[in-house]
Amino acid sequence: MILRQLRRFGISVLMGTVTAAALPACFTIALAIPSLFAPGSWEERFVMLRFAAAPFLLSFPPVLAGMLLIGLPATAILRHFDRESDRAYVMTGAVGGLLMPLPALVMIGIDLGVAPLFCALGLVSGAAAGHSWWIERPGRA
Repeated sequence: MILRQLRRFGISVLMGTVTAAALPACFTIALAIPSLFAPGSWEERFVMLRFAAAPFLLSFPPVLAGMLLIGLPATAILRHFDRESDRAYVMTGAVGGLLMPLPALVMIGIDLGVAPLFCALGLVSGAAAGHSWWIERPGRA
């Protein structure tokens, strides 16, 4: 039972991470591919591979934090009031994902002019994680 719940949690975090990283990864991968075939050292290629993977590596911590701080408590509340549904999880994830970037941007001092981009990625990522959380729930055949 515990392993099934951990698998469900991991899949939801993975779906949210991939969703948040997909758009930025299109750019980083497109920029990194030519350098893989250009003459140069393996160290330079490795740097570009890390650059290409950066959106995924940077998206994982906020998605994990969102699932722990918003997703799991929301599940307990929805389950307690017998209100679990796809719509409830998607909306909870979307609102949570929309709001999650704001405190982080303020804390690290990034110009809030980029906040709409991060909030939009958070919204889509949270919705994907919430939907995945609903789809992977126990008792679904």
